[in-house]
Amino acid sequence: MLLRDGLLDRDYIAAHTLGFERWAAEVLPNFPPPRVAEITGLSVADVERLAAMYGAAKSSLIRLGEGMTRLARGGQALRAVATLPALTGAYGREGGGALLLAAGSMDFQFGMLGKPSGPATARMVNHLALGEALEEMRDPPLRALFIAANNPAVTNPDVNRLRRGLAREDLFTVVHDPFLTDTARYADIVLPATTYLETEDFYRSYGTYRMQYAPAAVPPQHQARSNFHLAQELGRRMGLTDAVFSAAPRDLVPRFFAGATGIIAAVDPARVFDGPVKVTPPAAQEFRTPSGRLEIYSETLAQQGVPPMPTWEEDPIEAADAARWPLRLLTAPGYFQAHTAYAASPFLRKREGEPCAILHPDEASRRGLVEGQKVLLFNDRGKVGLVLRVSDEVRPGVVLVPGQRPDGEAVSGTVNMLCDERRTDMGEGACYQSTFLDVAAWRDAA
Repeated sequence: MLLRDGLLDRDYIAAHTLGFERWAAEVLPNFPPPRVAEITGLSVADVERLAAMYGAAKSSLIRLGEGMTRLARGGQALRAVATLPALTGAYGREGGGALLLAAGSMDFQFGMLGKPSGPATARMVNHLALGEALEEMRDPPLRALFIAANNPAVTNPDVNRLRRGLAREDLFTVVHDPFLTDTARYADIVLPATTYLETEDFYRSYGTYRMQYAPAAVPPQHQARSNFHLAQELGRRMGLTDAVFSAAPRDLVPRFFAGATGIIAAVDPARVFDGPVKVTPPAAQEFRTPSGRLEIYSETLAQQGVPPMPTWEEDPIEAADAARWPLRLLTAPGYFQAHTAYAASPFLRKREGEPCAILHPDEASRRGLVEGQKVLLFNDRGKVGLVLRVSDEVRPGVVLVPGQRPDGEAVSGTVNMLCDERRTDMGEGACYQSTFLDVAAWRDAA
């Protein structure tokens, strides 16, 4: 529609993109407004109105979220959205473009912390496939597991399989956490971790261009150690002599800036010890691609067997699941339970309310379900018991479950018991939102 209505910034496209003309000729004609409306569930009028508003905006910003990529075709979905600001030239205007993480534009040198020593190569396990690795990896199998700052027994897909792996008698598991999480209950040893109030650390913002060094508000309580100090102590006991294993946290900060480029190159590291430091964002978007342009056509993706241009293709497994199960699962952080760590706060749990599933009134009525009753969410992989909320803010055909809540808070189970371990089309991420199921009254759980 931007192309059809003459709303493109042709000069920006010519100077900063690669492959637009091929995309316009081969892909865009397949997606007129009626087909876009059919795929998205929007009305044709809303599709047209959004295109007109976006094309007319002088400085438009798209705030990207990670949830949209947690689909079987999530990589292509993000590519399509991230291409839009290039079409209107918004990437070249102050305050315009698309943003996921401001931190991505800060070229800190964290390599010294990432892997200071050890073998050049090691077996790698995709985090979302940990359950598969615990059950199937051989030569040798995984026999020991160290888990920190994570709660995979709740947050991983295919939780039932992961928990079977964690329950192996021959697996030695250590969990480092401030709380006795669902994962910690599978551990042979639980090591107490500090909270952020007991930890001195260097922080960079998620969505703004600020950084600072924060001292601990209180000393570590009892026997708790920070992630950093535990790693140092383990390294020393294993005989590792790299400087990072003996340095004070504060002394490492200047090294993060050594050799940095871009917007933080001129920052004096000493400033971060005096309070928050704000840097000026780049005047225009940089594209760290082989061509230095936004690659609407990507030869790199073509070589990986991924469609080289942003497009939409129906996923055959999704289509088969949707034909069998009537509801798509949508998971999102809860307002007061955005992370499973918040389960340790009774105050925040109370404000969030009981773990719930939210259905459109039409879907609830079709099943004879009412607000506040206990319901069963189920598919081939498992079943979960939650409390029903009914709201027209959720579309028909969707069940929304806010937050990944521990078993003990729900009627039964945790929502990721319903999700499989499939990988996304790009980045090998989890397909949480490519999950289909049905909902019934809890009395039907048997």
